Amino acid sequence: MSHRLQDAVVASGAELVDLSGCTGKRSHLLARPVVCIGRDPSANDVVLPFDTVSARHAEIHFRDGFYFLRDLKSTNGTFVDGRKISDLWEVREIRLEGGERIRFDTYEFQFRSGAGDMLKTQPPTAPARGVGPADPGSRAAQKRPAYPAREQETMLQPERCIRHKGFRATEFCQACKRAFCKYCVKQVKGRLLCGECAKA
Repeated sequence: MSHRLQDAVVASGAELVDLSGCTGKRSHLLARPVVCIGRDPSANDVVLPFDTVSARHAEIHFRDGFYFLRDLKSTNGTFVDGRKISDLWEVREIRLEGGERIRFDTYEFQFRSGAGDMLKTQPPTAPARGVGPADPGSRAAQKRPAYPAREQETMLQPERCIRHKGFRATEFCQACKRAFCKYCVKQVKGRLLCGECAKA
């Protein structure tokens, strides 16, 4: 990456705001073209030192004027506004617009784009299935949709509560690691727990 583009990334002011207070910092500036998130302090820019977070859990990429969140087949999942975007069998990514709440397992952040519409000056490059972006000039990239059909369905359909199918699963039980709607979880001694785990 050229110094000019690197400066544009830094100047954009994009950041991950730590809503859970799990990293000891209020926010993390996305000052690199690729910012890594995970448990291993030697391999990540944002370190979540918890057993339920994968060693290399996810990445945020800046390319073509946009930010993309990429889950790296994490064990306990990556969620955007309550929707699970991860898969144990393949790498997946989604474009970030700004303001999204991102959860790595149970640890929640908010993505702030900083420069807002200033970043949205070019169309996004269609990412290849699995890993890295496709060559925007290739014939295959021009014909292929931004995400394969199964990935589109996963990202566009919010998870449903396993008890109340009519409600979105926006909350996460910190004991059994299952997703529920806001009516099925309550705070017990500083932890969000479902009804069954709260009774245990």
